[in-house]
Amino acid sequence: MDRQELRSLQVRRLQGLLKYLQGNSLFYRNKLSSAGISYQDIRTLDDIAKLPFTSKQDLVDAMQKQECAYGELFCGDPNDVLRWHRTSGTTGKPVRVADTLEDWNGYAELSAEALYAMGVRKRDIVLVAFGYGPFIAFWSYIAGLEKIESTFIPSGGLDTKERIELMRDFGVTVFMSVPSYAIHLGETARSLGIELHKHSKIRLIVTTGEPNTPLMKRKIKELWGVSSMDRIGTTETGGVAFECPHCSGVYHIQEGFLIPELVSPADNTRVEPGGIGELIITPLYRKGMPLLRFRTGNLVKSLKEMTCECGRSCLSLQETENGAVIKRLDKLLKIRGVLVDPIAIENIVRQFEWFGEEYRIIFGKKHDMDEIRVQIELKENVNPKEVEAARIELLEMMKRELMLRIDVEFVRFGQLERFQEKAKRILDLR
Repeated sequence: MDRQELRSLQVRRLQGLLKYLQGNSLFYRNKLSSAGISYQDIRTLDDIAKLPFTSKQDLVDAMQKQECAYGELFCGDPNDVLRWHRTSGTTGKPVRVADTLEDWNGYAELSAEALYAMGVRKRDIVLVAFGYGPFIAFWSYIAGLEKIESTFIPSGGLDTKERIELMRDFGVTVFMSVPSYAIHLGETARSLGIELHKHSKIRLIVTTGEPNTPLMKRKIKELWGVSSMDRIGTTETGGVAFECPHCSGVYHIQEGFLIPELVSPADNTRVEPGGIGELIITPLYRKGMPLLRFRTGNLVKSLKEMTCECGRSCLSLQETENGAVIKRLDKLLKIRGVLVDPIAIENIVRQFEWFGEEYRIIFGKKHDMDEIRVQIELKENVNPKEVEAARIELLEMMKRELMLRIDVEFVRFGQLERFQEKAKRILDLR
């Protein structure tokens, strides 16, 4: 669609959603009433700024108000819930999300659009390396693959060697996982004498669930011999944007399914295309637990241009050194008066060749003083002299870039836990 046609579609769907909420959602009736807003006040797309934001804390609070597992968030009869999933809890108390059959069909279409745009086709054989759990990524990708009619191989519960064997036995052409697990599988294959670009038919890697930075993308390509395509989203909103195969590092927001906004975290004013702001999402297809202007907590940079050489005319995000999301606004931790972004620590660690895939950032106290300790895995058979020299360089780099003294602890390869879903690498023991 051209831009004007797309905006007209969004307005119609938004007005339909607001009318539905007025009749079915106690949560949003109260929220709109408190803000002095009626659904009839929204006539244009710009009018969405009149609506109140919805925060994750709003969802957590609303779930506590009734005996139903979803509190006053769910619209309709709880017997209509087809399936539920939950957030990881990495930024606070997990949120339970319920979907009706209509919701799930919307999720499937959303995922199918993204996967097809990134290059997945009916002829592909896809290995899905996510666990069989309550997180949405695995399930939404399976639903999307069913729409495309690709052959898929779920591999939850299998170890890395078994997955490598499956890839070779079935002639897998597309691999899906979180980016750090794609690196781990590639490293494991190489340790077994298997060069994936020679000994497999993989042509595409699709990642999601955690930041896929340019450094990680280069590592994946070095190990697998093919590029990775990334997708971002949240459990609360579903998928949001996919990486354009024609313009590397450009993430197209799926505006046929949702309305995106960027606002300034400082004063909540609108940020125009080309600027940096917090990503606000209003899904347009949800009936079980709809959301209005949900604050994702993701700080992103948008592109000024609304058209792409691939033909799409939507708001797009620009990849940064931290990935599509510059940082999580709710993951900044204060240490001795300094706000620390864990992604900045990760970017430093991943620059060293002796890094063995996994790390942990541990926040604690020593003699009533806040401290940070970073546990870092070493590759196997690393020269001890090289490690000590690297330690000095690493400490100096962290002090220079983070303005803090950080303790470093090296551990042997394989000692730290691997993650099939979103990694939990930050421990705050304070």
